Amino acid sequence: MKNYIVRILARKHRKDKRFKLHEGVMVVVDPHSEEKDEIIDISLGGLAFCYNNERNRPDEIFEIDIYIDNELYLKKLKVKLISETEIGEVPFESANVRRLSGQFMWWEPLQKADLDSLLKKYGIGKA
Repeated sequence: MKNYIVRILARKHRKDKRFKLHEGVMVVVDPHSEEKDEIIDISLGGLAFCYNNERNRPDEIFEIDIYIDNELYLKKLKVKLISETEIGEVPFESANVRRLSGQFMWWEPLQKADLDSLLKKYGIGKA
């Protein structure tokens, strides 16, 4: 219940509107892996995504790449880990699915414009 209340209060205080995205927009946390994870929602301020905890947990500050239809769209976005919670189990495996929320940090010159373009083209409404 506490996590639910915290999430509701956070939504009211967010500076940037979060969006759901069309299918095919994915995030990669480990550049040495081909595993792509589903983005739950995203804004100019940050994102939330699901990942399988069999892999290494990201550091407090980590980089992501965003792919659209398996093509690299944005690379090396710096993200600060805000929260991580378990949301379910993977059937027939010993792994759990976790939700990770992060805040974008240290923009490179065109990254923010490219992300804004992604939201306009692939966003499907408020999260």
